[in-house]
Amino acid sequence: MYYSITFEANPGQDEIQCLYDGISAHARHQKGIRPLDFFAYFIRDKNNNILGGCNGNTLYGCLYIDSLWVADSLRGQGYGTKLIHAAEQYGLEHACTFAAVNTMDWEALGFYKKLGFEIEFERRGFIQDSIFYFLRKSLISDSNTPEPKALTPNIISATLADYPTIQNMARFYVYEMSRTCGLDSMDWACPDDGLYESFDFKSYFEDSTRKAFLIKAGVELAGFCLLNKAGTAEKTVWNMGEFFILARFQRKGFGSRAAQQIFSSHPGQWEVSIIPENQPALKFWRNIVGVVTNGNYSEEIKNVDYDHNQPERYILTFNLSR
Repeated sequence: MYYSITFEANPGQDEIQCLYDGISAHARHQKGIRPLDFFAYFIRDKNNNILGGCNGNTLYGCLYIDSLWVADSLRGQGYGTKLIHAAEQYGLEHACTFAAVNTMDWEALGFYKKLGFEIEFERRGFIQDSIFYFLRKSLISDSNTPEPKALTPNIISATLADYPTIQNMARFYVYEMSRTCGLDSMDWACPDDGLYESFDFKSYFEDSTRKAFLIKAGVELAGFCLLNKAGTAEKTVWNMGEFFILARFQRKGFGSRAAQQIFSSHPGQWEVSIIPENQPALKFWRNIVGVVTNGNYSEEIKNVDYDHNQPERYILTFNLSR
């Protein structure tokens, strides 16, 4: 069979994506690592014109910032810093432990240093004696520097005395769920008295096959987790019944770390189910399960018998051993 090598000066995005897809498939085959995730943040004016932005990808635990640009008219107003912070937050949510960026000596070296990036190595030999710098920044604290207590999940087994506390937090859980699932049924509607109500979770304190946990940041309440064994398959050992993080601790990587702690302390066959309309949760669990299993999990849509309004669920299945 004959193959040809062709040259394209300005290849299209579809052609480039074909290369990325091939690299991702190879990584999944060799190491069980999940595909790359690409992202971009843009600064737009009222006419939707782009005046700046940054883009990159999550590369096997690294947040790689590929490009950063801010129009001259907006420089010196903090937009570059806001873009980098947004990208770093994205990295935390995708379980990245460090960020990497490249820059020439005459571009933005000082800017990145001010944001905490450190030179990892440099490359010389470019025209006009330019120097190409490779910089790195940790997104989590190293082993010698404890993380701030507010960002360190503390998983505590809940007792019957904690039942009212979890039930009260569940009001906010229902409110959060109503953002994406609110049109499924009146179950997500706000009651006439203005207080959201949740399902009664008392069985998690009375049934020995179920577990309830408080999630704290230091000594502060940050959420809860409920585990049961009611999966869609008989071999299921643990099913993520409910998982909730209060808004104050969301979008900081806190929920990801809490979930990973829960998984690591409960080996066995797992299931996580997600309502299809709850796309943020689906993205969250795909990321976390992908990390703890190195991409070795299955996903399918199944019908459940406990929700007549929306019986479909995404079911993530995986096995964790000590």
